[in-house]
Amino acid sequence: VTRVVSVPANVTVSGVGTIRQVTAGVSGLRVTGSGVTIEGITLTGRNASVAYAGGEYGIEAQGTSGSPLSGLTVRNVTLSKWGAYGMFLRQVSGFKVTGCVLSDIGYTGIGVLTGTQGEISGNTVDNITPGTSGNAYGIVMSFAGTEAESTDIVVRGNT
Repeated sequence: VTRVVSVPANVTVSGVGTIRQVTAGVSGLRVTGSGVTIEGITLTGRNASVAYAGGEYGIEAQGTSGSPLSGLTVRNVTLSKWGAYGMFLRQVSGFKVTGCVLSDIGYTGIGVLTGTQGEISGNTVDNITPGTSGNAYGIVMSFAGTEAESTDIVVRGNT
C-alpha cells in the first residue's frame, strides 16, 4: 500500500493474502460506508520496531455524529506492525470485531471512539507499545472531544 485503500458501502473484502504498507503515514484499509465486511486477510505495517507513527491504521472506519457507519464486521483478520492503531473505529454502530489477531502495534490494538451496539470478542491482542503520550491500549472504548461516549459494547473472550 502506497496510499490508503478505500472500501465503500456494502462491500466484502475477503480472502487469503497480505496487504503490506510501503509508504509511511498511510493506513491500510479505510471503510467509507456502511455494510462492510473484512475477513480472512492480513494487513502488515512497516514498523518493525513497533514505534509510534501517527496516521497509520491497519483498518480505519470513521462515520460522523449525524451519520455513523453501521453494520461493520471484521473477522479473522491479522494486523501487525502498524504505527498507531491496528483498528481505529469512530462513530460506528452495530459493529462486530471477532477472531482477529493484533500484534506489534505502536499505540492501540482496537480503538473505538463513540461506538454503540458493538461486539469485540475472541480476539488476541499482543505487544502494544506506548505512543508519544506514553500510553498503550490493547482494547479501548472512549469518546473524542464533544462526541458522545461509547455505549452498549460487549467485550468478551479476548486475550
